Amino acid sequence: MATNKEVHRLNDRLAAYRTTDDYMKRLLKDAVTLSFRSEPVLITGATGTGKEIIANLLHGTRVDDIVTVNTTAVTDTLFESELFGHMKGSFTGAFRDREGLVEHANNGTLFLDEIGDMPIGLQAKILRLVQFGTYRIIGDNATRKTNCRIIAATCRNLQKLIADGMFRDDLYYRLSTFHLHITSLAKRRHDAEHFLLTHPYWCEIPAKHKKVFLDYASTDPINGNYRELEQIMLQYEVLELLP
Repeated sequence: MATNKEVHRLNDRLAAYRTTDDYMKRLLKDAVTLSFRSEPVLITGATGTGKEIIANLLHGTRVDDIVTVNTTAVTDTLFESELFGHMKGSFTGAFRDREGLVEHANNGTLFLDEIGDMPIGLQAKILRLVQFGTYRIIGDNATRKTNCRIIAATCRNLQKLIADGMFRDDLYYRLSTFHLHITSLAKRRHDAEHFLLTHPYWCEIPAKHKKVFLDYASTDPINGNYRELEQIMLQYEVLELLP
C-alpha cells in the first residue's frame, strides 16, 4: 500500500504528462499501476512523444534513482564497461576499477532508451540481465545480482527488426511483459493544442500570431511531436520565427 508521500510523488510525475485523450489517460493509469510492479516494461512510440516521462512514472516510488542508458551507437566493449563496469587492467585503458550503471541502478530503475538501435551482438548480455537479474563485470568471472527494475523504450518497429534478423525475439518477449504504446500527436490534436496553450512561452506570443501556432498544431503532421512543438516555440521566443 502506497503512503501519502508516495502518492503525492506519483501525482507530481503524472502531472508532467498533460493529456485530454481517453487512450492516453488509460495508458497513464496503467503506468501508475505498473509502477508498483517489478516486471520489465517496454515503451514504444514516435520520437518526442514523451517516452522518458512515462519511464519516470513507471519508476514510481523506488528508493534509488532511475538510471538512463542510451543504447544508440555503442561498441561492445564500451557498452559492457558503461553498463556492467570493469576491473583494472581488464582491457587497454582500464586504469582503475569502475562500477557500471547497473550497480548504480540497484534498488532503482535501469532505463534502456532506444533499445531498438542496440547492436544484436550486445543483446544476449541484456537478455541475461533481464531474465535473471545477473551480470558480470569485465575482467571478473564472478556473477553478480542486481535488484534494478528494467524499462526499455524505442521508436523503432521491433517486430520488423526481428523479422529482419536485427533484434532477438527472446529479448523482445522478455522486455515486453507489459507493453505501453504512446500514440503520436497527429492522432491527438487536442493534446497538441493543450501543450501550446499551457507552455510558458505562450503568454509571450502576440494574439495575432497565436492562431498561426494553433493552426500548425491542428493541421501539420507534427512528426517530432512534443519535441517539435517545443522547438518552434523556442524559435519564436528567440528569433520570432513563425512555424
